[in-house]
Order: sequence, then C-alpha cells, then structure tokens
Amino acid sequence: MGFQSLEIRELKTYFESHEIPYEIMLPKNVHIRDVKGFINVCFEYIEDWGVELEKCPLWIKLLEIKMILDSSK
Repeated sequence: MGFQSLEIRELKTYFESHEIPYEIMLPKNVHIRDVKGFINVCFEYIEDWGVELEKCPLWIKLLEIKMILDSSK
C-alpha cells in the first residue's frame, strides 16, 4: 500500500493546490456538480480500496478530472 498511498497523497496535493470548478463534464457525458465534494468522497472510498488502485473506478474519475484541469490551463 506504500506506493499507492504516495500516489493518493500526490493527487490530494494536486487538487488542494488548484482551483476546482463547481461543475465539470467528464468523458462519456458524465456531469459532476460540486466537484470538491465529489473529490472528497472519492478519496474516502479510494483509501479503503483493497485491490490495485488502477482498477478503482473512482481513482480513474479523479485522474480524468486532473486531466481536464491540466488541459484548461
């Protein structure tokens, strides 16, 4: 879990250091409102995820949000 935790901490730091919009549209027309709340719930779930982090659907959603934020700079 050490490496996964490091990745989780890095992504948390990323979101804490960037301006997060209230709404965002992810691929496949997934519309998220209250993005900050969604991110917080995702991290709670991810921290209890018992298998490979790359297989966690909410981890994938967080990476998609990061990708969108990076592309909007």
